[in-house]
Amino acid sequence: MSPHWINKSYSTYEATGRLQDALGCYECLCVSQGSEEVYKGLLECYLNLDQPHSVMNITQGLLGTRPELESVIPEQVSR
Repeated sequence: MSPHWINKSYSTYEATGRLQDALGCYECLCVSQGSEEVYKGLLECYLNLDQPHSVMNITQGLLGTRPELESVIPEQVSR
């Protein structure tokens, strides 16, 4: 999958409630881009899927390797 196609797809998947598909796009984008926007979307998608433990695990790893991304951590997790 090309990053351009993935960029376009995740918003469509989210808008239509296909959160598992959106999550797959975010995971691919984290590997290829790793931008703040992508990580924020990934974490929000996990929260929307009611998977707060996944968000906490990802957050711990993310802050350990990329502390500059602290601003993308959802408020529910950072407390």
